[in-house]
Amino acid sequence: MKRIILVVIATFSFSTALLAQFDVSPDSRSVSAEAGTTSFSVSAPVDYKWAVEDNASWLTATLTSTTVISVSYEANPSTSSRTAYIKVSGPGVEEIVTVIQAGATAYLDVSPNNRDVSSESGSTTFVVSANVDWSVTESASWLNATKIDRSLIGVTYDANTSVVGRTAYVTVQGAGGVQEVVTVCQSGVAAYFDVSPDSRSVSSTAGSTTFSLSTNITNPFWIVEDNATWLTATKTNENTIGVTYNANTSTSPRTASINVFMPDGPEGEILYSETVTVTQAGAAAYLDVTPDSRSVGAASGSTTFSVSTNVTWSVADDATWLTATKTDGSTIGVSYNANTST
Repeated sequence: MKRIILVVIATFSFSTALLAQFDVSPDSRSVSAEAGTTSFSVSAPVDYKWAVEDNASWLTATLTSTTVISVSYEANPSTSSRTAYIKVSGPGVEEIVTVIQAGATAYLDVSPNNRDVSSESGSTTFVVSANVDWSVTESASWLNATKIDRSLIGVTYDANTSVVGRTAYVTVQGAGGVQEVVTVCQSGVAAYFDVSPDSRSVSSTAGSTTFSLSTNITNPFWIVEDNATWLTATKTNENTIGVTYNANTSTSPRTASINVFMPDGPEGEILYSETVTVTQAGAAAYLDVTPDSRSVGAASGSTTFSVSTNVTWSVADDATWLTATKTDGSTIGVSYNANTST
């Protein structure tokens, strides 16, 4: 019985003495978020065999010498701190120390800073690099920005029907107060300015007609002019040209040109212009001589007839005692000899 007690006391005395001689210091190391190295010092009896273990994939603890533990650690990509445990152990003894790594500074980057897109509807993307959770919002109703995954923003946009370009802002807000704003710049559609139809054909009688103006320019300022005295073209409203014309008394058709142009303001240079025409038919040919008959006395003398016509005319007679001549464009002069017969 005494022998057993002595063994127990001896074992206890050996462990207590070993624990008194075995120490790892410091108990903990605090390191930055960047990758790096640190060390712990080990105090143990000479020729004492001890080992080291770690419990984290981002950290490696190795026995550099009988008195030093070297620790290398990777950068911490998260904003949250993390802790690894290192166990130093030998026969009958064990000690655990820690490495506490700080979290990384929050960062958020969106690229590119701007996307230029055409006037047609479509889609584009932005790439996000961040170590925090984030959300996305947009500033325009014609554009929609969505978070596709942790590193990608998808953007869809409507067609721009205006000739003026437009810009939308996409805001990416990250946890921890980080934020970045990027832009989508959409070009305007090509401007058009058109008057239709290109020509109007009208009858010879007096009347009126219209032309229509179409454009995608907002609040257009335009002017209309004509080049004929028998026709008047006016701006009836923002989209209509009204035309009035006199009767054409000639048998020949006639054409007037109407010029429509848009200057850069009341005194500016001409930006857009178009010319249309009105062609008026000639009147039907007519010829009227009045009166139908003249009665004259037996004595020689003269008389006249009146001519109303819209054509060129000539006159002839069928008697030797009478001569009919064209006095002017509207008169026939007739001279006759005395009638000596009863």
